[in-house]
Amino acid sequence: MHLALLMLLLAQQTAMLPLPSDQTISAELKKTVASNHAHSGDRVELVVLEDWRGKNGEVRIPAKARLTGTVVFVKKHRGTESGALSILVTEAKWKDGSSTLHATIEKLVIMGVWRTAGNVALSDGSNPGLGDIVKQEDTLEPVPKDCSVESVKESPVHTAVVCRKRNVVLGEGAQFLLLENANSADRGQDQQ
Repeated sequence: MHLALLMLLLAQQTAMLPLPSDQTISAELKKTVASNHAHSGDRVELVVLEDWRGKNGEVRIPAKARLTGTVVFVKKHRGTESGALSILVTEAKWKDGSSTLHATIEKLVIMGVWRTAGNVALSDGSNPGLGDIVKQEDTLEPVPKDCSVESVKESPVHTAVVCRKRNVVLGEGAQFLLLENANSADRGQDQQ
């Protein structure tokens, strides 16, 4: 009994340790966010794709942890103006702990996963109904050549996903690397 309580306390203490700065977190977006519909202050939910480890190899944030963030800058694509979108991830939660973050998108991996139903061939020729198996196909949306993560002075976090010829659309399942930099909030204030 005492050992289980001690292990629980140690797990909670580990979650409260400061997280290492300047390291990336592999994450996936849960719902689509687009520069032509989003507003500053909109909530964003993500999930961690693989364990995020400290410099000594210890797991600091486990895979499947839930991340919460906010849209902090939006610019719609108009004419020759690029579309832009900045997200600040501020919290990670998992079964045995939580942590505050100050993480921004560092690199785009894929823009989203589009799910469509495949063809269904039933032996009796009828239309598929409830209980019938429908093959679902996932299509990975690559990062368009005109989209990248860039420095943007107008963004409070100084970086944004920028698309030169379109609005930024980060679809459900979009994957990217987040850069955790606990000191960037201080640096952002110094630069103003």
